Amino acid sequence: MKKLSIYLLLSLVTLFVISCTASNSADNPNTARKDAAEKGQNLGAPTENIPLANYLRKIPGLRITGRGSTAKVTIAGLGNSSLMASNSPLFVLDGVRMGTDLSQVSGLVETSNIKNIKVLKNASDTSFYGSSGANGVILITTKKGKE
Repeated sequence: MKKLSIYLLLSLVTLFVISCTASNSADNPNTARKDAAEKGQNLGAPTENIPLANYLRKIPGLRITGRGSTAKVTIAGLGNSSLMASNSPLFVLDGVRMGTDLSQVSGLVETSNIKNIKVLKNASDTSFYGSSGANGVILITTKKGKE
């Protein structure tokens, strides 16, 4: 019985060490996704002006339903499906809060003028925006704007 206990304890310690090593490895896909999200998405300026909803479809982690300025945007993993409350993220254009509706932003920015789009999901990242950022924040920086 004592040998079995020691064997189980050693197996448990080995499993713990292996799992810790695997979670810290450089080729861990979760780490790679987190690094990409922290750096922001720079998809390059399109040669022609396309609707902002179509441009946002290229960003991993965003769900866009509908077309044009009436499209609804949600961030994957955030905002439960609610009948009464909005699930839309807060849009921030060059440091100015624009609201949670894509139509408020799509008329103000041309996709050929976008420098960077960054999606904030974590509570620590969105805490600056208070309850407005509870469903995430999409930071849009234009070529002439400030981050």
